[in-house]
Amino acid sequence: MYFLAFDFGILLSLNLIFYIVLGLAVLFGFLSGFKKSLFKLITMAIYYIVFFTTLNLMANVLWSADLSFAVPYLTDFLPELSGFTSFEASYESLLPLVAGDSIDTATLSPEFIELFASLMIFVLKIVWTVLYFTVLLVIYKFICFIIRIIFFKNKKDKEHKKSRLFGALVGAGNGALALFIMIVMMGGVMSSMDSLLKLMTSSTTLMEETS
Repeated sequence: MYFLAFDFGILLSLNLIFYIVLGLAVLFGFLSGFKKSLFKLITMAIYYIVFFTTLNLMANVLWSADLSFAVPYLTDFLPELSGFTSFEASYESLLPLVAGDSIDTATLSPEFIELFASLMIFVLKIVWTVLYFTVLLVIYKFICFIIRIIFFKNKKDKEHKKSRLFGALVGAGNGALALFIMIVMMGGVMSSMDSLLKLMTSSTTLMEETS
């Protein structure tokens, strides 16, 4: 019964978050009007599309990028990274940091190494996602703000006031789009947690076999 109550509490919290996001999107759409809301919907849709179409590409770029320039700054805290050049070439050297020194990496199966590499690539996807929706998003919104000021002048007339209802409808579309992206990302996190669980299970099994 405890687990059922726990799951119900999570579901209730998620539903509450969804309703709050959708309600705020409708409110901002109403206050902004039709043109501003439509401009935001189009620009954010483009931003999301670019994110999903370039996610694997950017993760592969980070995976193969030469990061040896950062090694002198990291070896003071992690001496194990002294020979690190890139994730692609040196990801096996990171395994003892995750699995511990009690595991001999030479005895690990190719499947385990491949699973660890997949997990590392997923971590890089998370890093890129955080960067994309923080720093790059601020820059993108600033550019869109400049474009809107130049090409879309705000006219506070009766026609603009009448467009608030349509703005609320477009705002609902903005909220639905944001919720869709949120659900997709949550699905990715759930999938990654499953992979992490497999990695931990494999690590535990290997430790039992070698002990």
